[in-house]
Amino acid sequence: MEKMLSLHFLGGFAAQIAPVLLVAYIVTMFSADIRYGLNRAKLLSETDELTGLLNMRGFTIAANRLFG
Repeated sequence: MEKMLSLHFLGGFAAQIAPVLLVAYIVTMFSADIRYGLNRAKLLSETDELTGLLNMRGFTIAANRLFG
């Protein structure tokens, strides 16, 4: 009887925790996508799309890091 009770408890616990784990996983995936998008936007704002070299904004940021 005790074994049946513990299996029932574990099944109920798993059913309650599964949605929480699913939401945590989805939030993690969205967070990674947002981080990738922000990094991509930063790269595009600081480099020339055709050549890949720093544009004026990127050059200014690099110069400020180096000399400022």
